[in-house]
Amino acid sequence: MIDGLCKFKFENLKSMILLRQVEGKTKSNFNLLCNKTYTIGNGKADVELKIQSDLSISRKHASISVESTDQSTNNIQCTLADLGSKHGTFIEVDGTFQAVTADQPRILEIGSRIKFGIATIFEVIHVPIKIAVSSLPDNLKRMMLPYLSLLNGEVSSKWTDDCTALVMNQIMLTIKVGTVID
Repeated sequence: MIDGLCKFKFENLKSMILLRQVEGKTKSNFNLLCNKTYTIGNGKADVELKIQSDLSISRKHASISVESTDQSTNNIQCTLADLGSKHGTFIEVDGTFQAVTADQPRILEIGSRIKFGIATIFEVIHVPIKIAVSSLPDNLKRMMLPYLSLLNGEVSSKWTDDCTALVMNQIMLTIKVGTVID
């Protein structure tokens, strides 16, 4: 049971990508998980990633697909496509922003800078896996280690700001849990 639970959780965490807004009216961050396509828009349509502070963002502006390309090496690929937006989607190449179209999507890399519309710019960041454990017996901690080593992740006995998940054997309120939900 715990083996299947850990596998499921780590499959989703292994490719966590962060879109961090670096320019624009607000500073939004979006976590992107593997094997999912995200639609970016202004919030007036049903989209996963909403940028409501920029009037140049279309209802359904662009999409980003995050796919696992090789299960054995945990390689991922992020693909950016414009969805016919009025003010365009761009990727920075050699210091200048180049247009992205629906028929010519672009592969994103860690560190890529993306501009949606006129003034909203995001950077693609990889979030390393760091698991904090709370009230977890040693045998269950040992069961997690092979999965984490495949992901180049680490285990922490304390919750810190760089932790990406909290793993518990059973639901109980501990000081560590209180820190996480604070």
